Parts: sequence; structure tokens; C-alpha cells
Amino acid sequence: MFAFCADPSTLDGWAWFACYLTSGTHLAFYWSFLVVLFLLALAAPLALGLGFAGALANRSRIPPVRWFGWTYTNIVRGVPEIVFFMFVPIAISQGIESLLHVVHCPDWHAVEETRGLRVCEAARLPPANAPRWVADAYGFVLALTAFALVYGAFVANTLH
Repeated sequence: MFAFCADPSTLDGWAWFACYLTSGTHLAFYWSFLVVLFLLALAAPLALGLGFAGALANRSRIPPVRWFGWTYTNIVRGVPEIVFFMFVPIAISQGIESLLHVVHCPDWHAVEETRGLRVCEAARLPPANAPRWVADAYGFVLALTAFALVYGAFVANTLH
């Protein structure tokens, strides 16, 4: 990062710390911290909206709506958050890919493998030739969805 970081043998004291704390690994860590803060800033209003909708559904006089609100709140709250954050984005992604596979390649059967769901190239999300930022944005949206669903259920329970 700094010009004096080129020769490590000359580093001592504050110069060593300056070079160490601006290494590629640390800069990636700082960037990930900002991404998580941005994720939470977007997830909070979505969670409040889902929570308000879930609380209204819980209080509904229409039985199917009330059952949906109760089911959403209790099932999501009953699953540990870490499990939800690990598997819901994967499940959402594979569900979307399966639907796209049925639409784009109805004559070819999708295959579940150890590395994931094998679908035709037209159903792949994000596409294989997409830039890196598209894959990052897709993962970010999946994480945002998982955060909003989990914390929306907690908000719905609190408001109910």
C-alpha cells in the first residue's frame, strides 16, 4: 500500500504496523465489514415491512391468512438463525434455477450432485459469462432475503 512497504527488512515500529494493517487480507476484511453494514442497513427496513405484514396476518380474521402468518412466524423463529442463513440462500437459488430449467430446458432433467444442482446453461444463475460483480450482487440479494425473512419473523412476533 505504501512505498516504504516494498522492503520489509527496513520496517520497524509504526511502519511495520502501517504495512501490516494495509495488506490485501486486511483491506478485504475492511471491505467485508462495510458490505455487512450495508446489508444490515437494507435488511432492517425489509424486516420491518415483513414483520408488520406477518403481525397483520397473525391478527387477521380470515383463517388462511392467520394460519399463514402464524406458520411464517413460528417456523422461521423455530429454526436456528445460523441454519437459516446457511441454507435458505442455497435453497432459494436452487429453486429459482429449477424453475428456469423447467422453462428453458423442459426435455432435459436436472441432476442433483454433491457440488449442487446441475441444470442447463440457460438456467444457470448467475450466467457463467456474467461479470464478477453480477455474481456478488446475486449473492448479496440472497443474503438480504435471508436476513429479511429471519428478522421479519422476529418483528412479527414482537408486534403480535
